[in-house]
Amino acid sequence: MYKKIAIFSLLIIFTLLAFPHQAQAKDYSLPEVSINATIKENGTVVFSEDRTFNFDGSFSFGYYELPKEGFTVLEEVQVSIDGIPLLLNESRKTGTYYVEDTGSTYKIHYFYSAYNERKTFTFNYTIPGLVKVYQDYGKFYWKLQSKGWERPIGSFQARIVYDFSVPIDDYFVWAHGPLWGEIRKIDDKTVFIEVSDVPANTFVEVRILIPTVYFKTASVISAVIKEKVFKEEEGWAKEANRRRMLARFATISVPIISLLLMVALLMYFLHLYNKYGVEFALPKNFIYVREPPTPEKPAIVAGLMNFNAFNPNSLQATILDLIYRGFIDMEEVEVKGWLGNRKDFRLILKKTEPSEDEPVKDKTDDSLIEVAEKKSS
Repeated sequence: MYKKIAIFSLLIIFTLLAFPHQAQAKDYSLPEVSINATIKENGTVVFSEDRTFNFDGSFSFGYYELPKEGFTVLEEVQVSIDGIPLLLNESRKTGTYYVEDTGSTYKIHYFYSAYNERKTFTFNYTIPGLVKVYQDYGKFYWKLQSKGWERPIGSFQARIVYDFSVPIDDYFVWAHGPLWGEIRKIDDKTVFIEVSDVPANTFVEVRILIPTVYFKTASVISAVIKEKVFKEEEGWAKEANRRRMLARFATISVPIISLLLMVALLMYFLHLYNKYGVEFALPKNFIYVREPPTPEKPAIVAGLMNFNAFNPNSLQATILDLIYRGFIDMEEVEVKGWLGNRKDFRLILKKTEPSEDEPVKDKTDDSLIEVAEKKSS
């Protein structure tokens, strides 16, 4: 039986060593995302997204989904891997891609081959009329990173560029997402967004207001937008600042509270120890009792004190008790061995029955007396 189990275990180990890639679970990470968006005079926005993956294991296909939020038409979709364009067809072969309209999203399916390596996927696409142009300002409001990505992103960067120049004080920018993100105006035609360590399933979005005069060929909506946007952003900014303050407070207070709890627990432990753990102090003048305080045998006392758990000390105490009561005696002897003589002790039986004034023997006594009888004989 044991031989069969050993052979079976060896077969499993050999299989794991011979085919390690089959035994290990595959995984991937997203160390970098870099997005470039170019805003045109007619409100069209051209995107180029570089998404870098680290693959651990074998991978052959993926998809990129764009929710239809604020647009209905997706044009000029192209996919490339490490600068090599994929072919547009639905064969699902390695090196191809195709676009599926699901009704609520555009889903880009792409097929490739990767094994324990790093690859950068580039998604190029154009969305006509994505900038909504009102009578006062054109509004670019877009989720650069949507929810639904199951892995965190190490470094996220986005650059929004205008096809025209706008004085840096004439346009307004906001970003929403992780509290530690940063958005800044670079010059009169460039906005830069940077976020490190974006958690999984976390969005990063941008809102930009550009004066309508710069959208020379765009359709204009008969309404104004600036006051509404500023009111919304003011409310969101207050909420974001409140969350930042709570995060800072947690960062500072959690270690302090933890330390105070540790001190409180230590003080409580010391209180319990002083109340229950410290031995009672003996009075200076006390009567030293040389006789056992009760007639109970050492084994019984040990069982009562240790919840019926016995240890070598119980046996040693019983031997001393039997010597004290005169049942057995112990003498030192020399025992011959391979490396010379050594000292040992021998139990000698003196009597087997108690005197009239002695308590009755128990089973432990009988066992030890029986051992002493054998040793004596």
